[in-house]
Amino acid sequence: MDVLTIRAAIERGDWPRIASFPFPNAESTWAPPRRQLSTIRPDVRLVVVKGHFFPSKEYGEWDSLPVLIKADIDQLKALILTSAPEFQMIT
Repeated sequence: MDVLTIRAAIERGDWPRIASFPFPNAESTWAPPRRQLSTIRPDVRLVVVKGHFFPSKEYGEWDSLPVLIKADIDQLKALILTSAPEFQMIT
């Protein structure tokens, strides 16, 4: 599960660190591209890549990309708990 959160939430203790695994390189720290769905402007198709928004026509892909999940902290916690059985256990 790829999740983006603000660092302040981690520093406040909202997201306790349970493990730390180094990334092999800077490129791998980014989540895969996601498509942004807008209920206000469904005609505007944006792709989120490395923290930046690109029009889908410029990026060249849309339908095959996973949806960018928007959630507040409580919704995100619920999503993580619901998805937990799907997580790979690292021992």
